[in-house]
Amino acid sequence: MQSNVLLRSLLPLFIASFSLGCDATPTDAGEEGDTGEDGDTGEDGDTGEEGDTGAPTEHPCPDYFGYHPTDAAFTYDYKTDFGLSGTITRQLEAVDGAEVRVREHELSTWRGGDTESHSRLWTYQCDGVGVSLVSMESSGESTYDGEAIPQTYELRYDPPALLIPADLAVGSEWSTVYKGTETYNGERMRVDDRYDWVAVEETTVTVPAGEFAVLFVDGEGNGEDLTGDLWLERSVGLVRSQYERLASY
Repeated sequence: MQSNVLLRSLLPLFIASFSLGCDATPTDAGEEGDTGEDGDTGEDGDTGEEGDTGAPTEHPCPDYFGYHPTDAAFTYDYKTDFGLSGTITRQLEAVDGAEVRVREHELSTWRGGDTESHSRLWTYQCDGVGVSLVSMESSGESTYDGEAIPQTYELRYDPPALLIPADLAVGSEWSTVYKGTETYNGERMRVDDRYDWVAVEETTVTVPAGEFAVLFVDGEGNGEDLTGDLWLERSVGLVRSQYERLASY
C-alpha cells in the first residue's frame, strides 16, 4: 500500500505550474515491459491564463519548489498501466504559517468499470528543508460490481515526510521516511517505511504532451524491494513516473 501512497503524494502536486491553471490530456499506459505503478501525466503544454484561486497570496514555498508546486489550481486527466484512469482537480485551500493545505477531488474508473470518487485534503510543510507531507484526509466511495462502498482514509506522519529537498539538483540525495499512522475505514495501523532518492542527470523525456527537459530521479524503497523513477520538469513538476516491485509475496 505504501508504494501507492508515495505515488499519490507526489503525482498531483508535481503536475502544475506556480499560480497557473494547467489542463492535461489522457495518456498512454507506459512503455512496453514496464511493471508496477507506471504512468505518463500527459500535461497540456498550454498553462492558460493566471487565475485568482481565492486562496491567500502569501505562500511559504519560494520559487525553487517548482519541482513540487503547492499553490496552483488545475485539472488534469491521467491513465496508468494498472487499469486506473480519471480526472483530478486541485486548489490551494489555506496557508497557515509553514503549512499549506490543498483540496483535491478525484473521479476515476477501473478497467473493469468499477469507479472511485474521493475528496482529499493534503497538508504540506514548506520550509528551508523542502516540501514535506504532514497528512492526508480522504472521504468518498468506491463501486465494486455495482455496489457502492463508503471509504475513509487518513495518513499522518510525525515527523513530516520529506518529498523534495529545497536544494534539488543533479547529485542531490535524500530520503522520504513515512513514519506515523494510516487509518482505513476506522482501522488504524502504524507505518514506518523509507525511500532513498538520488537526482541522476538532466535529460529529456517525451510524453503525450510533448518533449520536456527534465531532471531524472532514481529511487529505492524498503530495502530495495521497490524501485521508482521520476522525470521532473523545473516549473511544471512531474511529467512521468515509473515504479516496479522487485520482491514477491
